[in-house]
Amino acid sequence: DSTSGRTRADSILMAEKVARETGMCVMPHICCRDKNAIAMRSQLLGAYINGIQNFLVITGDPIPSMVRTTVKSVFNFDSVGLMQILADMNEEQFTQAPASYGGAIRRNLEVEIGRVKKKMAAGATFFLTQPISTQESADRVRRIKEETGARILCGIMPFVSLKNATFMKNEMAGIDVTDEVLA
Repeated sequence: DSTSGRTRADSILMAEKVARETGMCVMPHICCRDKNAIAMRSQLLGAYINGIQNFLVITGDPIPSMVRTTVKSVFNFDSVGLMQILADMNEEQFTQAPASYGGAIRRNLEVEIGRVKKKMAAGATFFLTQPISTQESADRVRRIKEETGARILCGIMPFVSLKNATFMKNEMAGIDVTDEVLA
């Protein structure tokens, strides 16, 4: 989670633990906020050495506004830049079994079509959306698919209660929850 006080390496450590204890194939979310290219290469190399070869690459959320006066985000590069680092590592270090990675799809359709194309050019082989619960969201994803040819995995998150759905509507950016769903 890019807004928690934990380090970004926690997702890799957890992925390594789950893979080791269950034998399952895992895919940690890798966030490039607050890390430089050397730190990211080190983190990716450590994950790869420990059997993690699949990644969801994200830029990361900005620091919450309530703490911006005391804490500053550092973005030396975005998800496309991190994908280019992975592409380089696939050619240089991971030649025997290249890492597989993909990116996230956000809400702004026109901007996102261009970003998906850039991510594909940087080697992304799949994309994951936020949970989809409206026809408008499904239509947006369909259009991105048609215009880019990307392999898209649609996020699904069932609502377990009205409180849960209301929280998602009000507190989770990028997730569309209509008043009809709340009713």
